[in-house]
Amino acid sequence: MLIASLIPSGQGVAADHINPSFSAVCKESSARTYMAATDWKGKEDKNSWSKEGTASPEGWEFRYKGGNKIEIDGKDVPIVTQHEGVIVALSHGSSGVGSNAWLYAVHLGLRRVVASMVNGYGHADGELSGILTTSIELTCDFSSS
Repeated sequence: MLIASLIPSGQGVAADHINPSFSAVCKESSARTYMAATDWKGKEDKNSWSKEGTASPEGWEFRYKGGNKIEIDGKDVPIVTQHEGVIVALSHGSSGVGSNAWLYAVHLGLRRVVASMVNGYGHADGELSGILTTSIELTCDFSSS
């Protein structure tokens, strides 16, 4: 619901080629994670924010060639909204054990990217279950494609 509230109604994906083509190779400059989890017996195991963390120590690659998708680490990710200089994209997935979503904001003028992930895993019985969220700031080297 929060993600939907961030997108003004009536404003879907902006027209093709509002933003120039680019590629960016990025490294995390900071990351924080919150996790609340239970152990195998359903007993609370964790409930805290990390001081620092990492979501992808290898880094991130972004490529945009126009249109309504951006390539992130080799996968096409739908753009949920964009305007001149800014692209916001959303990827999501589910495995039988957990579900997650990543939301990315690319700012061409600042030459920076931020990303946030939410994840829920386990089952309704509470055994080995949890929720977590990670927010990261990326420092990037941008180039025209």
